[in-house]
Amino acid sequence: MWTLYFQVFGVTFLLLGIFLLGLYLFRRLRRISPSRGGEIRVREVRPLDFKHRLVLVQVRDSLLLLGISEKGITPLKEWRDESA
Repeated sequence: MWTLYFQVFGVTFLLLGIFLLGLYLFRRLRRISPSRGGEIRVREVRPLDFKHRLVLVQVRDSLLLLGISEKGITPLKEWRDESA
């Protein structure tokens, strides 16, 4: 009878471990950018709270400050490099 309980707990912990490993790998692989040589780069991200953050994005010769919330993306400021 006790062996059955140990088997059930063992399988449960094994499945939990596989789930946590999959979650870790998913979050880690999601951070990898697919286009390394593109013209859009995220320069910096600053979280304001759990649902809002500021993102500084470089697009060719422009810098964009974006506000990101659950309602959408709002452009806040744009700087252009006039020398380019």
